[in-house]
Amino acid sequence: MNNQKKLTVAIVLLSILLLLVILVTVLALFLRKPTVLPPDYPPQDTDSNMQPIPGDSGGTIETPEGGGAVNITYADTVTVSLSDRTASLYYANPSRSNQNVAIAVMIGSTVILRSDLITPGNMVTTLPLVEGVEEQLLPGGYQAELIIYCYHPETGEKAMIDTRGTLTLTVVESKVTQ
Repeated sequence: MNNQKKLTVAIVLLSILLLLVILVTVLALFLRKPTVLPPDYPPQDTDSNMQPIPGDSGGTIETPEGGGAVNITYADTVTVSLSDRTASLYYANPSRSNQNVAIAVMIGSTVILRSDLITPGNMVTTLPLVEGVEEQLLPGGYQAELIIYCYHPETGEKAMIDTRGTLTLTVVESKVTQ
């Protein structure tokens, strides 16, 4: 009888442990943050923060049929203001490019900023934070990544490659002055 009780207790404990493992697995699957996937066809809107690049000389880079070219100009620092939920940055898509671009700034796997389309000859210097991300940021410095997504200007089709660069992102409480 004593062995029977030990066996029953062991089975009950193992069953409880199995239920806890299943519960943790289910919670981990449903509570994880979704991965952001860039669309093959971007939003059709141009970024509302886009403005012409002063002194942009025009002309495009020669490319073979079906090819594309992007001339990348950006500052490697970004300042985020938690109080006004915006970031001050510099990204230009000079008119020499023959692709529309959209940019994203990520810290680890979290998207902090995302633009709409930036057409050749235009730049952005301010972007709003992705909704809710300000609750995840604390004042201080972060290593971030700039991702540049390229799209065909007529079809909207996404290019086969993305370009990446490293950034230093500084988060402050107060409004950013430009």
